[in-house]
Amino acid sequence: MGAPELKSNSEWFDGYMNFLSMADQYEITGNGKNLIPLAEACYMYLKKCMQKV
Repeated sequence: MGAPELKSNSEWFDGYMNFLSMADQYEITGNGKNLIPLAEACYMYLKKCMQKV
């Protein structure tokens, strides 16, 4: 019973870390506006992971 939840958590964590590692490819500005597309894509991915649980 616990295994699917652990797999889902791992998928969520791995996905989050993947998006985080991509952040350094974006120009960092004072307001972070350039990171919005990455943040939105990350949010949608993580939301899908949560819906699987």
